[in-house]
Amino acid sequence: MDESIIFLILGLGLFATFQRQVAYRARLKAARRRTAEKRRRVWEVVLSCEGVTRKRHLSIGLGHEQSS
Repeated sequence: MDESIIFLILGLGLFATFQRQVAYRARLKAARRRTAEKRRRVWEVVLSCEGVTRKRHLSIGLGHEQSS
């Protein structure tokens, strides 16, 4: 009886740790996506002020989002 309670507590602890890790990764991924989107928008503004066309954006790699 005592062993089963210990294993139950350990299992719940591992599950909680796993859930925290999953939530952390999801927040990190969302933050990276927001940062990439902001960076892309800033560069579009900068390049459009310099008269660079959308086609040129793509050729220098700003149109390709990296997903992980």
